Amino acid sequence: MKIIRQRVFVVNAARANFVFLKLYTDSGVDGVGEATLEWKTQAVAAALGELERSLIGCDAFPTERVVETLHRDS
Repeated sequence: MKIIRQRVFVVNAARANFVFLKLYTDSGVDGVGEATLEWKTQAVAAALGELERSLIGCDAFPTERVVETLHRDS
C-alpha cells in the first residue's frame, strides 16, 4: 500500500485554526492526521506541502520509518 497523494486542510475553529493532513493510498485506504501549531498555521501548511515529495511512493505501513526519514531528510 503506497502513498499516492496528500491534501492539507486548514480549518478555522473560531479562536484557533487547525491544520489537518489527509494521505491517500493506491489501495483506497486513506488516513488523516492533525499538525496544528498555534499561531503558525501557514508555516505548518507550507511545511506539509514541502514534505509531499518525500511521502509520495512511500509504503504507508512502517510509520516509524517514514517519520524517521522525514526527520532525517529535513
